[in-house]
Amino acid sequence: MLRSIVIYVFAWLVMTVYGGEICPFLESLTILEWGFTLLIATSIAYVGRTLAANHWGVAKHPSDIENYSGIKQFVIELTPFLAAGLAIAVFHRVYYRFPFVESGLAAVLSGMTLVGLFAAMDLTLEAERRVITSLTAEGRSLKRSGRFFPLTKKFAVLASVLMLAMMTVILMVLSHDLTSSVTFDADFDSQQARNVMLLELAFVMAVFLIIVLDLILTYSRNLRLLFENEISVLEAVDNGNLGDQVHVSVATNDEFGIIAHYTNRMIDSLKKRTDELQRTQDVTIHSLASLAETRDNETGSHIIRTQRYVCVIATALQESWGLTEQEIDLLYKSAPLHDIGKVGVPDAILLKPGPLTDEEWVEMRRHTQYGAQALDKAESRLGGSSFLQLARKIVETHHERWDGTGYPGGLSGSDIPWAGRIMAIADVYDALISKRTYKAAFSHTKAKEIIVGSRGSHFDPEVVDAFAAHENDFAEIAALITEEASGQETREAHPASSR
Repeated sequence: MLRSIVIYVFAWLVMTVYGGEICPFLESLTILEWGFTLLIATSIAYVGRTLAANHWGVAKHPSDIENYSGIKQFVIELTPFLAAGLAIAVFHRVYYRFPFVESGLAAVLSGMTLVGLFAAMDLTLEAERRVITSLTAEGRSLKRSGRFFPLTKKFAVLASVLMLAMMTVILMVLSHDLTSSVTFDADFDSQQARNVMLLELAFVMAVFLIIVLDLILTYSRNLRLLFENEISVLEAVDNGNLGDQVHVSVATNDEFGIIAHYTNRMIDSLKKRTDELQRTQDVTIHSLASLAETRDNETGSHIIRTQRYVCVIATALQESWGLTEQEIDLLYKSAPLHDIGKVGVPDAILLKPGPLTDEEWVEMRRHTQYGAQALDKAESRLGGSSFLQLARKIVETHHERWDGTGYPGGLSGSDIPWAGRIMAIADVYDALISKRTYKAAFSHTKAKEIIVGSRGSHFDPEVVDAFAAHENDFAEIAALITEEASGQETREAHPASSR
């Protein structure tokens, strides 16, 4: 609203000076008479413009902003100036009996038209900026039209109009000054006349400079919004963000709108293919993990429970450890593969109903290496994968102990990857609360006591603290998954599952 007021005040000032100089008959009026008449006409034009904009323009129905039309908005902005110019010409023709052509009122009407033309361009660009800002903030788009006015033609038309308008006004000023000089008497001061002419030309050039700079800055601001909108979405896609909200708002019906439209189609296609690959990956992971658990006489419940356990702990440690949402998601998806290496352990050892010998324990412990080697080969063939890298670390280090007495590498403390430290507690907790042939299922309270008692020896103290702070979540997960699995026929777990 403030911008429109400034535009109309500027138009009134320009026409007050310009009209009084270009029209010989208006020169017979005082500046107050001419300026007051022009002020009334401009004020009425502004009121009419405001009513029209509120009724038909972009301000009428913000919720229906998708139907915004730049051409319609331009007509709304230009019409009040045309009406004001015509009203001024008619008023002076009727009230003062000024001749229309000879008096220069036609020049005043044309001047009002030119000022209105530039004002309409500016206010339309301002309305377009509001549309772009609103649509981008709300994630909406204009309804596409098959036909539009190309940007190249817009620039060509704008440049042509500016050149013609400037030449027309300059010719009018020169014609007026030359005509006035003919009526000068013998005391005519040519130097003073030249100064007046130069002053008038300087005024015209200054007005045009202000108008051109204003249009350039306004249009540049709109272009910057469109570019920033497009670039921000492309950066999000480049960072792997393909969420439903990642779309470029189609905020203009021109080449930028087309670019935004096809960018969105590209994102949708990429998201569809990515989702398909993700589902394939998830199903493959679950199938491999289930295969390992099946050989170990375990049900899929162990996979689901440990997945959720690690997610609880990782979320609790997210801030203190600086974990990202992507890392937590990868941990959740990688957790089911923690015992994938058991497929490489001979059945005679893996399925042995009694205690294992020392040699058999050595072989059993190699399941961490078998799994890590398999994932390492897969990673090398894929050319690197953040998912496989994390999965390999979990597989290889989830039996390491904080004090360095674990296997296979005897790692200690923070040398153990963070994912392995988290997986260790999830795996042990689930083994403790599960029934085995050699033991009954421990209660949650007993499992908690064992884990807390191993703080600083078997487990990372911070991970134990996170577990203790969220023990109720562990108990709820165990109860929920066990309840969901009840009623299904399952085989009892073998002692090797806790190894």
